[in-house]
Amino acid sequence: MKYFVGCIFLIICSSSYAATPQAIEDFEQGTVFFKAKNYESALDYYQRAYEQGLETTSLHYNLGVTHFKLAQFEQAETHFLLASKNPKMAAIIYYNLGLVKQQQQDEQQANVWFQKAFDTSTNKNIKKLAATQLKTTTNPVSSNWNAYLFLNLGQNDNVTLDNDVITIASNQADSFMELFAFTRGLIAGSKNDGVLVKARLYSQTYASLTNYNLNEIHAGIYKTYALAGWQTESGLYLNYSTQGSRNYLQSANLSFFGKVKLSSNTGLRLRLRLHAIEAIDPIYASLSGNAEDFRIESRWSLGRKNRLRAYYQFDNNTRTDSSTLTSFSSRSPIRHRLRLDYYFPLFGNLSGQLAAEYRLSQYKDNNINTTTGLNQQRIDDRLRGKFAVTHSFNKQLALNLEYAHTQNTSTINTYEYTQNVILGGLQYSF
Repeated sequence: MKYFVGCIFLIICSSSYAATPQAIEDFEQGTVFFKAKNYESALDYYQRAYEQGLETTSLHYNLGVTHFKLAQFEQAETHFLLASKNPKMAAIIYYNLGLVKQQQQDEQQANVWFQKAFDTSTNKNIKKLAATQLKTTTNPVSSNWNAYLFLNLGQNDNVTLDNDVITIASNQADSFMELFAFTRGLIAGSKNDGVLVKARLYSQTYASLTNYNLNEIHAGIYKTYALAGWQTESGLYLNYSTQGSRNYLQSANLSFFGKVKLSSNTGLRLRLRLHAIEAIDPIYASLSGNAEDFRIESRWSLGRKNRLRAYYQFDNNTRTDSSTLTSFSSRSPIRHRLRLDYYFPLFGNLSGQLAAEYRLSQYKDNNINTTTGLNQQRIDDRLRGKFAVTHSFNKQLALNLEYAHTQNTSTINTYEYTQNVILGGLQYSF
């Protein structure tokens, strides 16, 4: 494997930086040792230059290369990220960051950096090297499209309609089939500055309780762009769904998303979505209205394929609500959601996931029933835990087994339930 596209040493412009003559001399001496392949001594002199106030793209780049040669990959990543702030050097540094991630066994992040090198470079050699790396992955640069397919079979001991605002438990068990298909394509520009189209299909079909069947189609167009150090994506998408044998909901939605790396192993993501929702069948008229949700999420790479994800999401609903001569039911909850996911390797090609989620739903108006005397604000607390194991046959095909437990408590006992779901199936990407 060719690790670096040459070793580039930039000319120092000492008038642009506050550095002592000794710092510049130490930098030059470090370069001499590096060319002689004495990387320990090269690192020593480069660090001396850095400690004396020399802080240039060339120094950070050379420190990154030297740390890489010494298999000190975390330190290499730190200095490459600092050097990447120079747009003239960015493409080659993105390529090298991909190589660092390969050495850390983080193929997914390696692919991100190789793709970024390909998208941003005007150098044919760098583009060729990045393309070569990407052709060995599940997302080759030669293709503007990728797709994912999940097919699961499962057993649910309490089939529940748990949509945006209603929770109705059947108190009956049933088996089900679950299908999820997703595709994404680049139709203009590059991955980081272009136009994407996305589409997905979700279907959950029960063997006996067919009134709980759910089908959903989603399609949209999105613009990606860089903004003040963030990689952002804005889009418009449409949703259409059916529930049982009835047409259910349709919506027009705006989505705003951004992500940024805070450090070599920490990332921050923000998402805002606005929804205009319309019930298709009059039986669901109370669900028409507007909704907004905002999520703040952080991800940590803990090394050796250990990853952690945590997010907080705020949901606001302004729905029509359900009203008759004798009753009123609020369909407009404010929700707070906290979730934690931990991904970890097990052994061989097995990996695991542990997830825990807490959701608090506070409905804006009291539910009223003059027949029963009910006059109570509905407040739900939902706890959900999940454990999943995935066996990867290759880069495209995997087998997934999952168990999830849900406990929902409510100030109105009609909405209380517990649920256990076991499922297993195949995941395929192409």
